[in-house]
Amino acid sequence: MHALPLLLSGGARRRLLAAPLAEGRRLCASVGRSCVFLASFVSSIHAVICLDRNVVHGFDRPFSPLAAFTLCGLSVQVRTMLLQLLLLVVLLLLLLLVLLLLLLLLMLLHTAAHAAARADVRTSSCSWRSRGGGGS
Repeated sequence: MHALPLLLSGGARRRLLAAPLAEGRRLCASVGRSCVFLASFVSSIHAVICLDRNVVHGFDRPFSPLAAFTLCGLSVQVRTMLLQLLLLVVLLLLLLLVLLLLLLLLMLLHTAAHAAARADVRTSSCSWRSRGGGGS
């Protein structure tokens, strides 16, 4: 299924011919993700049906598979929502990092301006004393 676009699509075929290792790695990663998803989906359906048969009721009910499919469908929706929430958290953390860097930059600028002002006061007071402007 994942290799079909590589064989049928001209652009994908050109990418495959241009960089076969990178495309092969991408293909293997896609196949692996699909296999893991399907295995977890099927095993969760089986787990819900077995739990309903053996623990909850002790017999096979006609809507056990329906409950299992509904639960798995909701888990896919929850996964999508969790990914969106994760993306939002990452974006908020990046915003916080930018704000902290701006705050640090402002603090450094303030410290540098304060140090320059103190150095200016020292040089002006030294020049005042050297001109003989003291009151003694």
